Amino acid sequence: MDTKTSNNRLEDYPVYDRGQPSAFEKVLWKCAGADAELLKQCPRSERVKYAGIGGIVLATAVLAFLSGGYAAYTVIISGSGNLNPEVEPTTVALAVMIGAFWSLVIFNLERFIVSSTGDGDGQSSIGIEFQFWKASFWKSELVQATPRLLMALLTGICLAAPLELRILKPEIDAVLMERQAEYLEQRNGASEEKFGIDLDRVTALRDAELEKITTIEAELENRRVEILNKRTALEDEIAGRVGSGRAGEGPAARAQRDNLDALQRELDRDRERRGSEIEALKAKVEGYNQELEELRGRLDAEKARNEKLAASYDGLSVRIQIAEEEAPTIVWFLRALLVFVEVAPILFKLQLARGPYVYMKKNEERLAAALHGIDSEGRTRLFSEGDTGLFVDSSKVSEEVEPVYYHPAAVLREQLRRHTTEHELANHVHERYRQQTRDRIDANPDAYIQSSSDDGDQA
Repeated sequence: MDTKTSNNRLEDYPVYDRGQPSAFEKVLWKCAGADAELLKQCPRSERVKYAGIGGIVLATAVLAFLSGGYAAYTVIISGSGNLNPEVEPTTVALAVMIGAFWSLVIFNLERFIVSSTGDGDGQSSIGIEFQFWKASFWKSELVQATPRLLMALLTGICLAAPLELRILKPEIDAVLMERQAEYLEQRNGASEEKFGIDLDRVTALRDAELEKITTIEAELENRRVEILNKRTALEDEIAGRVGSGRAGEGPAARAQRDNLDALQRELDRDRERRGSEIEALKAKVEGYNQELEELRGRLDAEKARNEKLAASYDGLSVRIQIAEEEAPTIVWFLRALLVFVEVAPILFKLQLARGPYVYMKKNEERLAAALHGIDSEGRTRLFSEGDTGLFVDSSKVSEEVEPVYYHPAAVLREQLRRHTTEHELANHVHERYRQQTRDRIDANPDAYIQSSSDDGDQA
């Protein structure tokens, strides 16, 4: 223990050497919203308290950075169709910037919540009044801190969700692939059903025209084959290969040849006439084929859109839903952990017993007000029926404090006069005590020595 001794200044009385705080310790104090200059003058126990609170706030900011960055990265790459895409520097840089911004927002919010929570009732337990119909219930520590606790609760849930997704990523991806395949099959089925009606209708019309063409061509072909067969039989008969066996063309053969020539001319005329009909039917068939190609193209385009829609079925909300369905215990455990980290600084601060730092801070606030001519605790306004407007001593009544405003110089003079008076009275008391003690010693030295010895033995 290093000490300083002096009889002139209060700050030079024996004290523990607290040492200089490290730079990281100062950072933690700043994170807790504490006054570093006041904490330098406090015992180590006070420093550790506020460094611990600041550490929780800093840890929350780090978790917010990781959570926000991963959430941004997930949103950016969602819809790519690949659950494990290649890492691109631009995507990572953008996610890091968004995560840093989110971390600063959460850090500032947490620091404000913790620093504005107050110091509670100064006891190491959290005060709560269960009789809500009493005014003391609404003034209890826990009720007063409820809005801040709700803000911390909401923040904790928001921070937990992206971390849940990262921890459960393999399980989520496996379920997501199955759901994407089911979703794609469902949408493709709906698309095929929608276009199938038109495809069947146009196909039926085309097949009907093709059947007409086939019927006409078959009829013409049958007539051609019939004429050809008859002509072949006539030639065989004229050559003597069939029939009587005598060669030569008689009147009957010539009549039959003329008949065949007439049939051939009629076939040629029908072929020419029915040819234009066939061409018209083929034109219709070609039109139906083009319509079918257009319908198939539209179906393929819609299936391609379905694939994109199925690939985009991997957003944050879908992943969170899958995580809650597949591992609800882990999800709620992580949420409870993050929520506890969020509300812990508030609860711990309410549980802190008042130490030197709290009183030093209040004193600094009063001094700052006094320097500007404000006395916020010197008088208390008493309100009652038949209010006379009188001011009474604040030590006796604590209904409502009404600040009193002075000129700064007047306040300083009054404070200085009080301190001077107290110093003079203390000196006078000590002087009278010394004089009385000297008189007793001069009157009976032995009795004084004996009384001092007895006091020493009792001690």
